[in-house]
Amino acid sequence: MPTLKEIAEQAGVSPALISAYLNGRPSARMQPKTRQRINAALRKTGYKPNPLARALRTGSSGIIGYLASSLQNEVSQREQVGFHEALATLGYRMMTRYTKNEYLLFMEGCQDLIHMGCDGLIINRVTYEEMLKYCLTLPVPVVGLGPEPDLAKYDFMITVDYRAGVEKALRHLVRTGRRHAVFLSHPLTDPEKEPRYSVYREYFPEGPCFFNSRKEILNTEWIADILKRHPETDAFFCINDDCAIAIWGALNELGFRVPEDYALIGFDDLPAAASLRLASIRKPQREMVESAVALLESKLKKQPAEVSRIFPAEFIPRRSCMKISVRNNNRKGLVKA
Repeated sequence: MPTLKEIAEQAGVSPALISAYLNGRPSARMQPKTRQRINAALRKTGYKPNPLARALRTGSSGIIGYLASSLQNEVSQREQVGFHEALATLGYRMMTRYTKNEYLLFMEGCQDLIHMGCDGLIINRVTYEEMLKYCLTLPVPVVGLGPEPDLAKYDFMITVDYRAGVEKALRHLVRTGRRHAVFLSHPLTDPEKEPRYSVYREYFPEGPCFFNSRKEILNTEWIADILKRHPETDAFFCINDDCAIAIWGALNELGFRVPEDYALIGFDDLPAAASLRLASIRKPQREMVESAVALLESKLKKQPAEVSRIFPAEFIPRRSCMKISVRNNNRKGLVKA
């Protein structure tokens, strides 16, 4: 293992600056060129950080554990990158464990990250009581993200108010003359606890709901069958943008137009949604990440936290749900048998 002096000589800086840089201290402010020289020196000398040795020396490993309930979709991936970048600016590295939103994997992931010496944990989705209670037993500071404003009563939770955005979206459908919206979703363990579904039920008490796999949602014949069984349908409210984009493609294949024949609303406001002019509901992901990191930092430093902990979702109206003065009266006849 190279010494600080050897690394400093290679980079042309002082050993004190190398130490501050490696430990993420505020005194490690420098020009980008200096940072590049230090990084080049670290690579050339073969330096490898030892988080356990750092923990023994400083009482901190400089690592934050991140428990991800999902890694397959673009929203989860962007959130993970956001946390990685936000933590890096504070001198922390991030170690990830994938839980698949399963309680056993969640518990194992927490213990694994703690045994690896993580200073604190960020949990990207806390959704049920058992997880909340377990978080309260952990020996390191924890910050969780959740989909219910009521969870903000726990001082370690950052939450999003889906209702605010969903209500605006559904009111918009009603104002533009839509009375028969279909709710489409991937399978849900408990639909009644899903805010997007529960708010939909308030506006469309008798509306048809389908909880199907992505493979089925992508199937044009499945959409045709829904329209055949529910010819009164005039809109689709989807659990996310991926679902909405798939529905849009199926409707096009069936000869229908959006929004002339069917209105369409997604959720997440992915970049593709803006490109397609798909109406969507935006979760303030960047602001929630920044607030979660600030809350965790305050807990690590044992200081009072002054951060926002409830963020309202925002409805983004676009062409896919705009009001159409003249509708296609023959659209039902286009449905394939």
